Amino acid sequence: MRGDREKDIPLYRPTAERNRAFQYNGAIDSALANPYAGLLDDERLHSANALGLALRLGYAFSGGAPGLLARTHLKIADDALILKVPRAQVAFGGETVDRRLRALARALDLEPKLR
Repeated sequence: MRGDREKDIPLYRPTAERNRAFQYNGAIDSALANPYAGLLDDERLHSANALGLALRLGYAFSGGAPGLLARTHLKIADDALILKVPRAQVAFGGETVDRRLRALARALDLEPKLR
């Protein structure tokens, strides 16, 4: 945590702001994320953002069904982030999965690939 400043950040937000939380797209500098960004140093903030984007990708792909994720792999090779999906599961992809894979790859400074 950053020791150079103290922050009091509410965990509860009025309804309108809570609803916006579901629209968070991984932009660390967004108005929604900005009050919380100061809680972490830059390296941890980057890691937390990447983890959050990876979780969003996994949920978008699986719809919350853990069995689908067990047969799917995410790996980094060369300068690419590769989502490996068995042929039988390709139908579970789509625009949302593509968008979230691109967002995660961008956050990691990698090229997204779906195989």
